Amino acid sequence: MLCAPAMSNLRLTRVLPVVATSLAAPCRAFCRFGSSTPPTPPTRPRQEEASRFDTHWQTPQQADEWLEQMLATGIEPSARSYNLVIKMWARGGHVREVEGWLQKMKERHVALNVYVYTNAAQAYIISGDVAGTMQVLGRMQSEGIEPNAVTQTVLLNVWAKLGEIARARAMLDELEASGAEISAACYTTVMHYYARNNDEENARAIWQQLQAKGLQPDGQAFATLISMYAKAGNLQAAEQLYQEMLDRGVGLNAAVCSSMIMLYGKGGNTLKASEMFKRMQDAGMVPHGKQMADWVEELACEEAGVWFPEDVVE
Repeated sequence: MLCAPAMSNLRLTRVLPVVATSLAAPCRAFCRFGSSTPPTPPTRPRQEEASRFDTHWQTPQQADEWLEQMLATGIEPSARSYNLVIKMWARGGHVREVEGWLQKMKERHVALNVYVYTNAAQAYIISGDVAGTMQVLGRMQSEGIEPNAVTQTVLLNVWAKLGEIARARAMLDELEASGAEISAACYTTVMHYYARNNDEENARAIWQQLQAKGLQPDGQAFATLISMYAKAGNLQAAEQLYQEMLDRGVGLNAAVCSSMIMLYGKGGNTLKASEMFKRMQDAGMVPHGKQMADWVEELACEEAGVWFPEDVVE
């Protein structure tokens, strides 16, 4: 689902200074994670036997215990193992814990890579700290690490969080013009912010742009437009997209189901609302937004916040 690592370091160099200008002093503090001196080789051979440990975590605390157990048994974790744990904390925007593991990696002379930095940047995005995001990306740039596909999505989120949706759109268009391979994730990120601002024209334009590239919209893309139509009370458009989603074999998600329940409830169609609600229950889904009362009171799909791309790990 992720964009191919086609954005060059030069492109990141061109984008970062412009964002940093709007953030002023906080974005000049790229040294938060220490100097860019290359790490010295480890004092003992690194080996990793992750298969000996359970990696089916339910919480980031369990991920911490897994890595601590590895260290306690004398196995030196690789950057990938650290990244697995960092990703768990990043999903919740737990910046302090992410920083702690970044520091641990440096102390143990484990080189930080693009996956680690990008997950760290996402933690800041989720926490709402745009300046912190730029600090992480600046650190990555200063170490000469090439950005990957998810880094592009993070930058698109930065522009949107700053209210610079036009810049995010321009960046997306520039990526297209450069011939870079772009996945649905990048388009959905921009479309998401248009939809949140009830800009149906531009949201639909991005939707069409995505498909014109031969890409298949995923559940998040469908949810973005369907929730937009739900807020506007456009049942016909929402039902058309919902049916298209089923026809394409795209799995339903809580955001889509909640939006359809809200529309049916507002329209007084309690039968369809009940059927959709039962479908959610059967699938073990949790409705988006506030607790349901009289079906759909304030089911706020927009409260989901910044979209968080999956599968950052190598």
